[in-house]
Amino acid sequence: MWAGIAPYLPDSATFGDFTIENSQFSKIGTDAISTYGQWTISTSTFASVVGNGIVNPFGATTVSGDTFLDIGGTDMLSTGGTFVTQAK
Repeated sequence: MWAGIAPYLPDSATFGDFTIENSQFSKIGTDAISTYGQWTISTSTFASVVGNGIVNPFGATTVSGDTFLDIGGTDMLSTGGTFVTQAK
């Protein structure tokens, strides 16, 4: 798969509060998820991702209980946004 979740020209007002839970992203050719606005990603698995697991250009992404295996880039890359880590 080329990308997991990669919105095209996202609008933070309409693509903001989003939740990903108990999901599996594997064999992704680029980044697995690009977040915009306020996202929550929990108990998900990222495996064999060529790029980064989660990229956050702006907003606050909350992560909890995620597993990262064989990630080519970084598990969580902030290019302007922030990550909030919660115990699960």
